[in-house]
Amino acid sequence: MAVEARAAVLSYFNAPEGYTVIFTPNATGALKLVGESFPFREGGAYVLSVDSHNSVNGIRRFASQAGAKVVYLRCTNRGGVDVAETEVRLLLF
Repeated sequence: MAVEARAAVLSYFNAPEGYTVIFTPNATGALKLVGESFPFREGGAYVLSVDSHNSVNGIRRFASQAGAKVVYLRCTNRGGVDVAETEVRLLLF
């Protein structure tokens, strides 16, 4: 059954060859997998907005442990982040 479900999800999103579907109990579980497996490294950065969900904030631990810098971006009054400010902040490291 799981094989058919994964195939249906890949088909629905028209995913290219090589993509895999992983089922997790919730968004927090999925983000924990990302944090544990992402190749953070010294000199790299984990960039997120100041109003990110707690599960997104949790990834900073994995980034910091690997020596990556954690960078927070301010949010605009309309939501989202300011693209120009983001570009400037990313050029600083």
